[in-house]
Amino acid sequence: MSAVRDAFRGIEVDYRQLLSDVVVARNRIRTAISRKTLEAIHDEREVSFVLIARGYEFVVMFLAVLALGGIAVPTSIHITQQELNHVLRTCRASATICSGDYSSMARSGTPAGENEDSYAVIPLDSTVKNTPVCPDTLTFSSSKTPDPNKPGLIIFTSGSTGPPKGVALRRYNLFTLSSLQCWKQNIRPGYVGLNLLPTHHATGLLVNILPVLVGGGCVEFTEPRFDAVKIWQRIKLGGINLFSAVPTIYVRLLQHWEKWAPGIESGEREVYQTAIAKIEQFHCGSAALPAAVASKWAALCNGRQIAERYGGTEFGNPFAHRAGSPTVIVSSNPEHKYRTGARLMEIFRGLWARQIQV
Repeated sequence: MSAVRDAFRGIEVDYRQLLSDVVVARNRIRTAISRKTLEAIHDEREVSFVLIARGYEFVVMFLAVLALGGIAVPTSIHITQQELNHVLRTCRASATICSGDYSSMARSGTPAGENEDSYAVIPLDSTVKNTPVCPDTLTFSSSKTPDPNKPGLIIFTSGSTGPPKGVALRRYNLFTLSSLQCWKQNIRPGYVGLNLLPTHHATGLLVNILPVLVGGGCVEFTEPRFDAVKIWQRIKLGGINLFSAVPTIYVRLLQHWEKWAPGIESGEREVYQTAIAKIEQFHCGSAALPAAVASKWAALCNGRQIAERYGGTEFGNPFAHRAGSPTVIVSSNPEHKYRTGARLMEIFRGLWARQIQV
């Protein structure tokens, strides 16, 4: 059963291979970090590791950090030196773990002063696609597991209201949120989630990746640069259960379809429409989805609507609408029609900004 497909790297692995690569990466990190960092992990102090990777390599690094007992801090593969310095100092990172492609950027960062003597940069290309381990050779420790109340993940906000802020999520919340998504989305073995979103964003990681892996499905990464033609080609191949994106992606896919579909043969057009109609779930987050886009997409997919989530990095997705929920006007401009959740989110953000307890 496939666990991860990475179209850009040409990688497809099952769960045994994923476990093997995570174990190898965990051991490699443990060997490369300083004694000071290792002792801090042993003493259950909070130790952060910045990650610069994407696709399958990111999944391996992320799970390896959790297995080691550290805090994973995902970042963009396009991060600038200034942004990297801000992240390193804010979360007091003890190391940066990266793919070889991004090692130069990783080495350009300056850590917080208290970690300068022990900070390390650890490239982990060699931890991917190792010989799968034999279960008989693994030793499972009976010692105490890492404290579930301690942070396991720090995600930085977009910085729209000032410098990006680090949002810490407890270890138990990572599993709890994933389990809830498994239940809501009916994730199971054979389930395929197409991930078009960055792994350093809450939706990309906490909705599109971790729940699919916890539920025994397969996470499929697209290429780093969005290409409407390639996404339509992938849709045509079928076998997708979850398609989760942001409004701009749905808009660009519709624009391409409306421009391109009238020029192809009716039989070919029907193949595409049949494939997209078979996708079980369409999700949208990060911004309100205009009603016009939602209705066009539903018409294209034989009535199957896009489910929208509303939330934030700091507080998750407290609101969502179900398929078929009514469209309402949420501004003085009657053209600005969104679904009910957008209005609820507008209210919630106002309360959050004013720090009002409800």
